[in-house]
Amino acid sequence: MTSTMGTRIKNKEDKRIIDCSDQELIDAGFMGPDVPPSVKLTIDTVRAHPDLLDGLTLFTLECQYLCAHQSSESTLDDDHWDTPTLSSQRSTLASDTDDSTLTTAPVHLVSEFERTHYYHGISPDPPALLYRSDLESNPFPVPSPGTKWFSLPVKTAQGVFDTPLTPVWHTVAPEIIALLKERRIRWSALNTARFSVSHDEEDGSETLGPIVIWIATHPGTTSAQAARDASPHILRILESHSVHGAVVEWYEGRMINH
Repeated sequence: MTSTMGTRIKNKEDKRIIDCSDQELIDAGFMGPDVPPSVKLTIDTVRAHPDLLDGLTLFTLECQYLCAHQSSESTLDDDHWDTPTLSSQRSTLASDTDDSTLTTAPVHLVSEFERTHYYHGISPDPPALLYRSDLESNPFPVPSPGTKWFSLPVKTAQGVFDTPLTPVWHTVAPEIIALLKERRIRWSALNTARFSVSHDEEDGSETLGPIVIWIATHPGTTSAQAARDASPHILRILESHSVHGAVVEWYEGRMINH
């Protein structure tokens, strides 16, 4: 299908979704009957939570649009992605934390505690982490067994713009998709993000993380080992296009019908 995506809006890396009218989104090809549901869901979510998502730009929609049409070549059972919404949720683990969740998984794999809490803050019901490529270099904070109070880092998803990935995504995304197909990984979404992490509720300090290639797979189809084995190849694709220091993160995201 031929698309007029982005033909009338320049500097998509800087144009914020929240600043676009319906007509601008229609003219850019991001609103209308043929637009992928993931793009529509992102627009609706940004408009519903402008205080949280005002940094997302049209580059995010362009990435989703490209990946949706690439994925249409794969055999999928349902209509669209169950993309998590984003929020600024905070919570503290109380003294009844189950110490069994702190058990370390086999080397290079994810502990149950990290799997459950890694995406804390990005939605009321965040997805569970399947695997991430920086497990060893960026350890997730874990409370010592018996700890009564422990504050989880709070994450917020941000857009990816003004980075070396922006001008080469049209080339990089198809190469990643081809790799996933070659390795028989049943992916359901391919997105980019950067996560800001709030470490201290009192002083409001936060840090902005690296570029993340964020991959969802159909539930029950991909093991952490398979994600681990594919991640270095994805990083090499990025590095071949001068995108350095990125991270690959995996989670399970099913396709749903409405």
